Amino acid sequence: MSATMLRVSKLSIRSVIKRKQPVRGVSFSVQKGKAFTLVGETGSGKTLVAQAVCGNLSGELTADGKIEYKGVDLVRLSRREKRRLYGKELFLLPQEPDSALDPTMRVISQVAEVFRYVRGYAVKDLHHRLAPIFSDLDLSLSEAGRLYPCQLSGGMKQRILLAISLAVPAGFIVVDEPTKGLDKLSRTSAVHRLSNLLEKGKTLLCITHDLGVARELGGHMAVMYDGCIVESGSVNHVLNSPRHPYTRGLIGAAPENGMIPIDEEVLAAMKQPEKK
Repeated sequence: MSATMLRVSKLSIRSVIKRKQPVRGVSFSVQKGKAFTLVGETGSGKTLVAQAVCGNLSGELTADGKIEYKGVDLVRLSRREKRRLYGKELFLLPQEPDSALDPTMRVISQVAEVFRYVRGYAVKDLHHRLAPIFSDLDLSLSEAGRLYPCQLSGGMKQRILLAISLAVPAGFIVVDEPTKGLDKLSRTSAVHRLSNLLEKGKTLLCITHDLGVARELGGHMAVMYDGCIVESGSVNHVLNSPRHPYTRGLIGAAPENGMIPIDEEVLAAMKQPEKK
């Protein structure tokens, strides 16, 4: 049985300014070497959960509950302790490549920085380390590697972020909307690359609205709505035998199932009064 790498217990996130609680009582665990996927529509709170795990919540948001990584509660770590952890143990593959990549640097330099400054390799060893990563992602080190982010397609930018995630020593990767804005071919490629991370022994927490991504990555998943988890379990069980009306509605609303709108009565019944 796989060891638990991440355990989230009764996580709630509150907005101090808006006096709202966009995430309420979320609990789940992620096993080493496996994928765990949080799915839900835009605004369900899944990205806030990812930001809380990665210590990236904005200043107006506070987190309560526990986020335990290898038994250490991330919520209570000092800034200094977080700096030693994030990037080396946990890594965020963000939703928007354009905001994650430095527009003034060639992409080869951005991947090389991980080896040089995070992993401590000498300059003379960088090409030897970079070549197999770029090759695995069907990117040319001498061509694509020499370009700036603005010269790359959306799919190629996603692959550069994946190259960085392969370069970092972190064994736990948080992936936020990895297929957002990609065409069918690029989406297929992105999911294949995520599967490669699992094959290399990485552990994934994937945030997506795409049920197909969850199905292809396997492992376990949870469905979020209005800041809460409404159903969780193995991917096969949740997608093939959904128990909750919202999960059934979400599956029916998928493009491959005809994009049938979720029944308004189901949504109305699930709305919870805001906790003060």
